[in-house]
Amino acid sequence: MHKFSLFISTCLLATTLTLSAWAAPPAGDWQGSIVIPGQELVIEVQLQQAGEQWSGTIQIPAQKFKGPLEKLKVEGNKVTFAIAGVPGNPTFEGTLDKNVLKGSFHQGGGSSPFTLTYKNEAAQAKTEADLQAKLKTLDTFIQAARQQTHTPGVAVAVIYKDKVVFQQGYGFADLEKQTLVTPQTPFAIGSSTKAFTATLMAQLAAEGQLEWDKPIQTWLPDFKLKDRFASERMTITDLLTHQSGLPRHDFAWYGDTTRSRADLFKGLASLDKSADFRTTFQYQNLMYMTAGYLAEQVTGKTWETLIQERLFTPLGMQASHFSTPRMEQDATAARPYRIHKDKPVRMPYRPIVAAGPAGSIYSNLEDMSAWVRFQLGDGKWGEQQLLEKEWLKRLHTPITLVSGSSPYRETPLSLYGPGWFVMPYRGHMLIQHGGNIDGFSAMVALVPEQEIGLVVLSNKNGDILPYLTMYQAVDQFLGLMPIDWQARLLKGEQDLSTAMTKAQKSEIARVAHTSPSHRLEDYVSQWSHPAYGQLGIVQAKGKLQFQLHGMHAELKHWHYDTFALDAPETPIDGIKVQFLTNEQGRIDQLKIGLEPSVAPIVFERLADPALRNKAYLQDFVGEYTILKESLTIRLEKDQLVAKLGEQPPFFLEPIQRDEFTLKLQNLKGFSLRFQREGGKVKRIWVVQPNGTFEAVRK
Repeated sequence: MHKFSLFISTCLLATTLTLSAWAAPPAGDWQGSIVIPGQELVIEVQLQQAGEQWSGTIQIPAQKFKGPLEKLKVEGNKVTFAIAGVPGNPTFEGTLDKNVLKGSFHQGGGSSPFTLTYKNEAAQAKTEADLQAKLKTLDTFIQAARQQTHTPGVAVAVIYKDKVVFQQGYGFADLEKQTLVTPQTPFAIGSSTKAFTATLMAQLAAEGQLEWDKPIQTWLPDFKLKDRFASERMTITDLLTHQSGLPRHDFAWYGDTTRSRADLFKGLASLDKSADFRTTFQYQNLMYMTAGYLAEQVTGKTWETLIQERLFTPLGMQASHFSTPRMEQDATAARPYRIHKDKPVRMPYRPIVAAGPAGSIYSNLEDMSAWVRFQLGDGKWGEQQLLEKEWLKRLHTPITLVSGSSPYRETPLSLYGPGWFVMPYRGHMLIQHGGNIDGFSAMVALVPEQEIGLVVLSNKNGDILPYLTMYQAVDQFLGLMPIDWQARLLKGEQDLSTAMTKAQKSEIARVAHTSPSHRLEDYVSQWSHPAYGQLGIVQAKGKLQFQLHGMHAELKHWHYDTFALDAPETPIDGIKVQFLTNEQGRIDQLKIGLEPSVAPIVFERLADPALRNKAYLQDFVGEYTILKESLTIRLEKDQLVAKLGEQPPFFLEPIQRDEFTLKLQNLKGFSLRFQREGGKVKRIWVVQPNGTFEAVRK
């Protein structure tokens, strides 16, 4: 009787576990055993479902027994049950892990371990057939959608219940060479990189090297924004969830390969905000750059090294890297394209160096599939715990409400957690992050509750195909009626393109019949901003040309001293540039609307580097007399210094040949113009707001 009771209890526990483990509870057979002193009893359980009610039976072949199960109780993955009509109150308590139920059987004060495994071959065959049908439908959809969106090539992987069930390339990685896309083809993943940076920050926090909710000035005392309150209170959580108050300011880093991560970090103090701290979601790549920079300062290793050692290597992501030259030299790599008049046009690779933590990773389907499996798991990979489970859950937990409402009722709102967009989608939680950089688009998506993951990599600029594929795959695997997202998103894309073209061509704000106030050569110079770096205005073939971080455009006169950038099919096309003239009639500033949500960015004119030559500067050194006072000009390193009587010395900055400005705090309009006679400097004209004074050389 004791053996009989033990066997019944084990079967009942198996039944309860199945209900928790499957998205749709499986009716069918379970088989296993319970180990009691001296022997192992084989047991079989059969489950039936009627509406929301479940019932089951248990068999003990060795005892030729078959009886009912009752009192099934399921709380998460914990299962308990009891066997009616058996002495000793036999009770099973177990935990479900996928299709295996393990636990302890209790009866009459004794306990024994048991294990049950789902063994319904018919159900498994049906499940496999259903899976293959879904994948075939998805395959057909991708082939058709790729043609309609004019996408040169795309790679798609589906992960389901910790297995890569679909991994397929479509189209061409290189149109010119007709190289086909495969699961091994490298693509740029753009901003899908952000989840890697967030995971790295979680690892450092789990190890006690950082604390997410302490001000980052704890570790970076020189972190500074224009907003003092934000500077003092900004945390890692704020950095990773776009709550800094800063708008994108992307042209401060986009295309710039000359400045370091430290340079961009220092420039943050010169960027205007467009919202108060922690009041508004504003997507901000420079804050992810700051997170990576913080990790570097804490560990003493580069962000790239940290990602390689802590994520790429343990996950076996051998093809993943950060090198644009490596992509250019790789014959198997995807080439970037944009669409012009429905035809693909090759684009140059866009290197992201200093802002790398926001979007510099190159990877392929095989590597990204491992990344998604890790994100869908419990933080463990093989025998190594890469991240504590509670920290992985924190990455997938929304913190910030994304501004703006969705036009579709299926996606009523969007939120953002560290490195991920989190959104309710048709009754399920969808976690995703896209990626876009010149010539490439990506999508990485998770539905953790149903163990669904997706990777889509495309070599088309601003491609909607990754989003179409995500929605199609999620609808299919959740068993939902498909929505024609293709018609919706294509229409939205076309409407936006039409509106932008109309806005750029509008001349309502233009003042007709005006001309520039200076000769074209007077606008030619190098210009500088602390955060945006340097831009150049040059003259070629009688026209002004604009240069910024590798981007080029012709300057076409708009009105007065305002010009429009003419660079079709580039992100700077149509942007207005205004030149400002000082009291002396010289063009000394340039204003340009590189960030539409704040005032135009003001660049200061830079002097010709030749004006810092020591041999040239030596000509001005000497003693001068002004209003019976002694004015001394001396040279310190490569800079002139002026001292008048008992006043403190003033440093001189070159403006143009033989003219310098005084570096005075909050004072404008002071300059020194040296006058030559017979090739030698004879006097200085001291220009001030209240007049011009002569200083004669002694």
